[in-house]
Amino acid sequence: MNISLSKIEDSLNNMNSHYQSQIGALNLLLTHKQQLVEELDNTRQEIKLLDQEQSVLVFTSRQMMSDLTHRIEEPVSMALQLLWGDDRRFRFNFGEYRSEPAAWREILKRESEELEYEAFDPDSSSGGGVSDVVSLVLDLSVLQLLDLVPQGIISRDEPGKFVDKQNGAEKAKNIAFFLKEYVARTRLQFVFITHIDELAGVADVAYRVEKQKEMTSRVVRVK
Repeated sequence: MNISLSKIEDSLNNMNSHYQSQIGALNLLLTHKQQLVEELDNTRQEIKLLDQEQSVLVFTSRQMMSDLTHRIEEPVSMALQLLWGDDRRFRFNFGEYRSEPAAWREILKRESEELEYEAFDPDSSSGGGVSDVVSLVLDLSVLQLLDLVPQGIISRDEPGKFVDKQNGAEKAKNIAFFLKEYVARTRLQFVFITHIDELAGVADVAYRVEKQKEMTSRVVRVK
């Protein structure tokens, strides 16, 4: 079979044209690949910077959280130690509950300096009146920390209701001392209702409700 020279040349030209087309497509793919590699490198660099920023944020957040918790834990611990006359401490414990971040409060106490601290829930039966002390001082500490009442009035009904019958008078004096010191230090006004004479005695101004007759009473200033 005879094949003309022109047909061979046409075939070679077509093959060369197809080859050049494929070379062009390959070059485009290589250029796109290089762009993707550069974008990947940039993305990796951005991820590295974001990781570094995240690390800084996590560290800063932990430092801030540690500082805030300490500023709350310290006054609560001091109040507990003052009222109970031992070295018990208050702390927040952080962890997870049902795979969600959670926090709970604990009281650490020990029977003697030789023994280890044991933690218990202040709201448990073993806490007794501790829960009321913790709640009261937590309220005061958070308000002061957030500066929500710089010139306001804090009011409470029976802040000494947790005073037990045994050594009650002594604890009432401690509560009164704590409230007096707190008011002097923060320059806040503290208004409370109480049936405990020791607490009433620490107030700058005190009123008593006296029963006159059935369904009738009057308010008398006693201090």
